[in-house]
Amino acid sequence: MARSFFHCVDTVRRFQYPKGDQDTTISVDIPRHILHDFLRYLDDDALRLSGEAEMEFQFNIAPKGYIDPAVRKDKVSIRFFPERCRFRMVVSTHFLVPPNWCQGAQVVYGFTIGQDRVLAFYRDEAG
Repeated sequence: MARSFFHCVDTVRRFQYPKGDQDTTISVDIPRHILHDFLRYLDDDALRLSGEAEMEFQFNIAPKGYIDPAVRKDKVSIRFFPERCRFRMVVSTHFLVPPNWCQGAQVVYGFTIGQDRVLAFYRDEAG
């Protein structure tokens, strides 16, 4: 599933940034190792009961010109919509702008899973 997810991310980013200038944005896609950790430590029972799950991470992937904060953590959250059999995952990142200003960004993914792959994928960003 992870390989299919990242293939979808790459495909959508090529469409959203046809000039290949995605590195000019502060929005950061979920790193592969963070997605693996998120899925590994996800409490499946809690997700089934509430339809939501959230974990904090320290990504340490600040864009050029920004600094990763030592205290604030980045966050990955997921929500399941059973009526549509759809997932919404939000990746929130925070960066420090010298000398003491904090900038945040979010990347939102929506998708369904079927036949062991990601289907009906979308990606949006704000920051």
